Amino acid sequence: WRTIPAHAERQLLFLTAKKAEILKPAKPCWVVNKCSETLKAMCPAWEFQAGSLCWFINGTICKGLIHKDWREKIEICKQCKAFPKILKSMMNAPDSRSEPTRDFQNKPSATTSLK
Repeated sequence: WRTIPAHAERQLLFLTAKKAEILKPAKPCWVVNKCSETLKAMCPAWEFQAGSLCWFINGTICKGLIHKDWREKIEICKQCKAFPKILKSMMNAPDSRSEPTRDFQNKPSATTSLK
């Protein structure tokens, strides 16, 4: 199977968070992570007052670093206390596509004779 494209993964996480109404954590990310005034001034999550969507916003400065792409960023976000728990569990769920099921393996193919 192919990996999920970053833009699709990002949108799925956002829509899941929106549907589950978990976009408002108890504290914004800059409080949870104790960001300095200097980091906050450079970070778009602070600029847009979107401390519950920091994981969704490109260009955020997590752990004092600007991340080069979504894959790098989301790996750090998954370790963060500000990242919604439901999204952590969703992203860490086992991939059910990794092995065919027993039923699928035992079904005749379209080219198999049924006689």
